[in-house]
Amino acid sequence: MKVLVTEKAQREKDSLGHLIASRFDTLFGKLNSGQDLSTKDFKKLKGYKQLYEFRIKQNTNIYRAIGGMIKKDVLIVLFIKKKSNKLSLNVFNTVLKRLNQFK
Repeated sequence: MKVLVTEKAQREKDSLGHLIASRFDTLFGKLNSGQDLSTKDFKKLKGYKQLYEFRIKQNTNIYRAIGGMIKKDVLIVLFIKKKSNKLSLNVFNTVLKRLNQFK
């Protein structure tokens, strides 16, 4: 399994700052090299067939990379910063809309 990032998502990741971007790159590298990640770092989103998220917690902020499975790869289409654990329906709509462009 490989992790791929869309151009738009890459710009979002870069806007989160160097430290957070490099921590996401480390997680992606581990998955790309075949290492298993804990469910704290990477998990399937409940209620959605092919949606996955990577999570990084920094102080009181939660940073998420959300994407879906395309063939055997994870395509990241959205990076966001949240202070709460819940994601809004608007976030899911954005992710699904972006993913549909690649299917």
